[in-house]
Amino acid sequence: MNKYAVCLAVAVLAGFTWLASRSAAVTTSHWTVSNGADFKGGVFHNVVTTNLGDLKLSRAVTTVLEQDAHITSVYSMAEASDGTVYAGTGPEARLLAIKGDKVISTVTIDQAVNILSLLVEPNGALLVGTGGDKGRILRIDGPGQAPHEIFSSEGVQYVYALCRAGDGTVYAATGPTGTLFRIKPDGSHDVLYKSTEDNLLSMAFDGKDTLYVGTHPNGLVIRVDRNSGKPFILYDAAESEITALALDAGGTLYAATGQATAHAGPSGSESSPKSSGNPGHPESTTTQSDATAPQPPTTSPADKTQSLRSAPGTIVPLMMDEMPDPSPAGDPEDAPSPESADHQPPGVSEGSGPSNAVYKIDKDGFVTSIFRGSVVIHCMAVKDGQVLIGTGNSGLIEQIDPAAQETSAVGKVESKQVTSVLVAGDGRVWLGLANAGAVAVMTQGYAAQGTYISAALDAAQVSRFGAIHMHGHATDKSHITVSTRSGNTHDPDSGGWSDWAEEQSASEYLTVKSPSARFFQYRFTLTSSDGKESPVVNSVDVAYQMPNMAPVITRVKIESSPLNQQLQIPQGGGQPREGEGGPHQAKSEPGRPTPTPIQQITFQASDPNSDPLEFSLYIRQLKGADRGPWVLVKDKLRDSQYDLDTRTLADGRYELKVVASDAPGNPPGQEKSASRVSDPFVVDNTAPVIENVKSRVEKGQVAIDFDVTDSTSPIGSVDFSVDSRDDWRAVLPSDNMWDQPHQSATAVIPGLSAGDHQVTLRAADDHGNTAYSSIVVHVDANK
Repeated sequence: MNKYAVCLAVAVLAGFTWLASRSAAVTTSHWTVSNGADFKGGVFHNVVTTNLGDLKLSRAVTTVLEQDAHITSVYSMAEASDGTVYAGTGPEARLLAIKGDKVISTVTIDQAVNILSLLVEPNGALLVGTGGDKGRILRIDGPGQAPHEIFSSEGVQYVYALCRAGDGTVYAATGPTGTLFRIKPDGSHDVLYKSTEDNLLSMAFDGKDTLYVGTHPNGLVIRVDRNSGKPFILYDAAESEITALALDAGGTLYAATGQATAHAGPSGSESSPKSSGNPGHPESTTTQSDATAPQPPTTSPADKTQSLRSAPGTIVPLMMDEMPDPSPAGDPEDAPSPESADHQPPGVSEGSGPSNAVYKIDKDGFVTSIFRGSVVIHCMAVKDGQVLIGTGNSGLIEQIDPAAQETSAVGKVESKQVTSVLVAGDGRVWLGLANAGAVAVMTQGYAAQGTYISAALDAAQVSRFGAIHMHGHATDKSHITVSTRSGNTHDPDSGGWSDWAEEQSASEYLTVKSPSARFFQYRFTLTSSDGKESPVVNSVDVAYQMPNMAPVITRVKIESSPLNQQLQIPQGGGQPREGEGGPHQAKSEPGRPTPTPIQQITFQASDPNSDPLEFSLYIRQLKGADRGPWVLVKDKLRDSQYDLDTRTLADGRYELKVVASDAPGNPPGQEKSASRVSDPFVVDNTAPVIENVKSRVEKGQVAIDFDVTDSTSPIGSVDFSVDSRDDWRAVLPSDNMWDQPHQSATAVIPGLSAGDHQVTLRAADDHGNTAYSSIVVHVDANK
C-alpha cells in the first residue's frame, strides 16, 4: 500500500484553509484542504466525500432513463419476481417498465397526475397508487393489460404508500384526510384507522400484525394494529413530515424526515424545532415514547384544501432558484453536507436551511437520532444492515451505519433530487430522480474512474507554486493521479488558462508544473481496477509564494491631538492684566479657537503580502516656491499614529512624509517601501503683536487706536475689557472683517466714569495664539 502523510495546523478561510508559517512575503503560504466541508467547493464526478472528510470513489451510477420531457419526477419504484423494475412518475402519470437496464414499456394512467406508490403482488399483478384531484388504486394484471380501478374513496386525493399482508389484504396510506384504508381480497374496503393528521405520507409493515405510518403536519410515527386499528404514537418528531419508514431484519424501525423549510418558532423566525410536549425531541438523543393518542391537527380545514403541487411528500420539480435553499450562499451545492453535519450532536442543524434527521426506534420504543443534516430526505431503504437515504437538494445517496452512527456519501446524481430508492434482488440500488426526471442504478462496486477538480484557488497576486503535499492511500488495484493548471482570471473555463499539466502519479510530494499565475486548480483522478477498492485522499496542501510587493499608504491625516487639553499654554505679547501671572491653561470660548501646538498624525497603510510594517516620519518647511530638505522626525515607528509637538518648529507652512517599509518581514536587500506626503499644514505657536496703542477722549467716549500684526496667520479676533477680566466686547477693524495678518482698528468705549480706567486689548490669530496689551486712560469729569 502506498501512503503519503502530512500533519497540518489549519484555519478555515473561504471554504479552504490558508496556512503560512509567519506573515512574511518570502515565506511559503499554503492552501490546505483537510475535511469534507473544505472539499465541497470543488466539482465531483463519481467521487464523494465521507463523514471522515476523505475523498473516494462513489458507487458506480448508471443512468437508465435520461431526462424525458414528459417526466419531471420519479416518485415510486417496485420490482417484480422476474427482475422487471416499475417506476411511477409525474406529472403525466406515466408508468415505466424497465428490464435489462432498458425501458421496455410505458403506460399512461388516465385521470391521474402522479403515480405516488407501487406494489407488486405475488401473482405478478401491479398495484398503482395515484395522486391528483382524486386518489385511486389501480391493478394491472399483467404486461399489456389495461389498468382497472380497485379503490377510490370520497375525499382521498393522494395514495402515498401501499403494502400487502400475506392474506392478500392491501393497506393504503392516504391524504389529505389522514386515513389508513384496508382493501380486502374480495374488493371491498373500509377504514382501518382515521388519523387527526392531514396526510399519512409513509408506511412500513412487519409482515405480521403491525403497520407503521408517518404523518404530516405533526411529524408523528404511529404504530397501528392491523386487526383492531388501534393506534399508538411511537414518536413525535421535531420535524413536520415523516417522509420515509423502513424496517430492518431485526424489527428496528427507521424514520426519515423531509421538512422542506428551516424550523421556525411562533413568530416565524428560526428557533427551536416544532414543540410537541414530548421528550423525544432531537435535543435528547435517547427517549422512550409514552403518548397514546395522535395529537390534534395543527392546520385548519382551510389549510387542507391544497392543490397537488402543495401536497406534503409530493416532490414537485421546481426551478432550482425556487427550491428551499439550505445554504447561506444560495447554492444548494454549497450547503453543509450531511456527513459533516453528522459530527454535530443530534438535534443540531448546520446552515440556515432545512434540518432533517433519521431516527432509529428500537423494539422497546427508545428513539435515537442516527443522522442529521441540512438536506431534505425523500426516501429510505435498508440494505445489509445499512440505511440508505436519498436526498435533495444535494443529489447524494447517503449510507448510515446505525451501530456506529457513521455516515458516508456513496453516490451522487446530477439531478440533485433522489426521490425514490429500491434495493433490487440482485443487490443493485435503483434510484428515481426529480428535476431531471430520470432513473439510475447504483452497483455494489466502486466506479471505475472518478475525478475531483478543486475550486479556483486565489493567491491574490501572481505567485510561484511549489509542491502538492498529499495525505491518503492507494493500493495495487486503486490509483490516484494529479494534474494542475493556472491562470489569471477567476473563471477557469473562460479561456486564457494554461492547459492541464501532464498527469502525475500521486506521491507524498509532487512538484507543480503549472506556470506562475494568480489562480490555481488541481485535479485528482481516482481509479479502481476491480471496483472493490477505492483510493482515498485525506488532505491536500498546496504551497505557493507571492513576490514581495511594496506597502500601500492610503491616507495621511493631521489634526489636533487630545494631548492639547492637558497643556498649560503660555500666552505671549503685551502685558498681562492685573492678577494674571503669565502662563495659564488654555480655555475654549465660543468663537475663539484653542491653541493646538501638538498635532496628531494618523495614517492608514497595508501590505499585499501581509508583512509587518514599520514607519518613518519626515517633515520639511515650505517657503514660497522653495521646499526645504526632509528632516527625520521619527524612525522605526510601529504604530499608525504619532503626536508631533510643533513647539520645536519655527512658525510656517510644512509638509509631512510617511514612509512605510516591510523590512521586518523580509531579508536585508529584499524589503520594499512606499511613501505618501500630506497636504500642507501651518505651524503657528506665536501670538500676534498689539502695537501703536494710543488713546483719545472725544465727546465723552474713549477711542483707542492700535495695530495688530501676526507673522504667520490672519488675525482671528480682537476684543477689549475695562477694569474686568470677564466682560469682553468685540472690536472690528475698519473694514469690519478680521482676515489678514496685519490690520488696524479702533476700540470705542462710551460711558466711562470720570477717573482712571485700565483697558485691556486681547488679540488672537486663527490658531488660538493670544496676545494682551493694556493701557490706562483718564476721563476728565468736565468732558
